[in-house]
Amino acid sequence: MKKRELRKVLDALRVVKMTKIENKDLRNKIIGVHLQLLAQFKKYDADLEDARIVFLSAFGEEQEVVAKLQEQLRVEPDRSRQAELAKQIAEHSDYLDAVKAANDKADALGREEITIEPISLDDFIAEYEKQGYDPAVVEGLFPLFTI
Repeated sequence: MKKRELRKVLDALRVVKMTKIENKDLRNKIIGVHLQLLAQFKKYDADLEDARIVFLSAFGEEQEVVAKLQEQLRVEPDRSRQAELAKQIAEHSDYLDAVKAANDKADALGREEITIEPISLDDFIAEYEKQGYDPAVVEGLFPLFTI
């Protein structure tokens, strides 16, 4: 599973009613996986924040200036004013390069694989059917299943 999938899986786990899972081994496994995923997400989130700090901390107020210019550009209906705003934004090339580098780093971190012991799809289906079917939960948990 890729790190960028962690949030979606964690969100789906919040919806699963653990008290309705009667298979104790499956319930314990899901709880254990949930705790592993939380630890992985905490590290991933810290790594993203560290990358943001490394790449963007030197730009302080410039970040706010560019953000305001970008917002003005987004809502500006006049084409000539849009061109002027775009030119002003482009003048902050060092900052824009740092943003690109930070985004590239974040993307690379998100593509990193993590290893989690898979959950049996058949066992999960047998227990989850007692809770009703929610496609968002199944889609969110999909990376955890053995198929």
